[in-house]
Amino acid sequence: MTYLLLATAAFLVTHFLPSTPLRPKLVAAIGEWPYRGLYSAVAFVTLGWMIWAYSAAPREPLWAGLRRVPEIVMPVALVLLACGFCAIRPSSAPIGSLRATSPHAAMCARCCSSAHSSSSPRWGRY
Repeated sequence: MTYLLLATAAFLVTHFLPSTPLRPKLVAAIGEWPYRGLYSAVAFVTLGWMIWAYSAAPREPLWAGLRRVPEIVMPVALVLLACGFCAIRPSSAPIGSLRATSPHAAMCARCCSSAHSSSSPRWGRY
């Protein structure tokens, strides 16, 4: 777990540094394209480190007693989602766009589908 925290911190720091006054100094010293290449390489390495640390982290169930909840809730979420995309509101938006669908059933479906990931031992990873 320590490696995951370190990798995430390194990833965040490498993404925070370009917003500081350090970026123009680095670009002036090595050039725009070498800076972009170096930044991309560092970001790729820290992302790889974070992925490796995540896969090596111990698996701990979040809510071990609620493993059967998605089997009950997800069919309801599917029906609500389908109703949300099929119901048309009276508006000037074209049919099929997100503005033309009823947001209430779709929002309920999104809330119900959170039961799927919350009962998983690794947030959606079985």
